[in-house]
Amino acid sequence: MKQLQLFIALLLGVVLLGSCLDPNKDIKYNKYTKADTEAFNFLKTTYEEALFQQHAAKNYNLGAESQKIAQEYQALSEELIELATKNNVLMPNFSATHFDEKAAPSITSFAVMADTAVSDSAAIASPAVIQEESHPVAQETPAQKVIHSQEEIVHQFEVVTRNTNVSIRNFAASKLEGLKELLEQTKSSIK
Repeated sequence: MKQLQLFIALLLGVVLLGSCLDPNKDIKYNKYTKADTEAFNFLKTTYEEALFQQHAAKNYNLGAESQKIAQEYQALSEELIELATKNNVLMPNFSATHFDEKAAPSITSFAVMADTAVSDSAAIASPAVIQEESHPVAQETPAQKVIHSQEEIVHQFEVVTRNTNVSIRNFAASKLEGLKELLEQTKSSIK
């Protein structure tokens, strides 16, 4: 009997102490963050796009600039993680195939867009024209996706330079010009 009580007490002690060891428990369970909605979205979006840039540099033939792009965005993603940690924001984890799935056209969205296009313009256009109009994103090349992604990152940095969170605003202001230059270099080397 005493052994059972001791075992139960030991088990409860381990469970209670185990819950105290998680350094991110306030963020996970209390949803506590120092970032406002705009800063929160900035951190999540730019982190995902920085990881996409690294993925694109490895998997697409982007020419001589691909190594520089990968290195710049590797450093940026690490700095974003540090900034997010300081502001109590958990960064997302992505699967190994996340960016392949994101880049591939969605069959269900194509079907919905095709149905909408057919109902709106069935009497006007032929089926071939409807298909081209309904899904123009599928024809975007990897180089265009990389440039579009970098433009999104620059836009996010421009917007957040006016944020109320001082640490995020200063970070964005210090990185903005370098990202604009990298975007221009990418545009000139890929096209």
